[in-house]
Amino acid sequence: MFSAVAIAVLDDLVPTPPQTRLAALAAHCDRLDASIAGFTPATQAEIAQLTALLCTPPARLAFTGLATDWGQASADQVRQALFGLRDSSLALRQQSYGALRELTNGAWFADPANASAIGYTGPT
Repeated sequence: MFSAVAIAVLDDLVPTPPQTRLAALAAHCDRLDASIAGFTPATQAEIAQLTALLCTPPARLAFTGLATDWGQASADQVRQALFGLRDSSLALRQQSYGALRELTNGAWFADPANASAIGYTGPT
């Protein structure tokens, strides 16, 4: 799920050659796991609950409108599901979108090579 979200959120920043893409997404998920491990137990529990909700097909469909499994969905389908969360009138859906986006961006740009790709040279 987090790889699919990364592809949808980061778009052209994720490499396209298959082997390079797989390696970049694996490294991204490792950084994401390390980031989550540093959060408080309460925050870790909230992320685990959100992940469980989004990875259960009936709940995923009801919560995001995404009928296709994350791994089989196109980037556009995932993007539309995320936009549905973002644009929802329900605060829980909006917060879920924010969490997914912030977790994705934080883990991706924690790698200095990815940060330099957008022109960020590090703290001054």
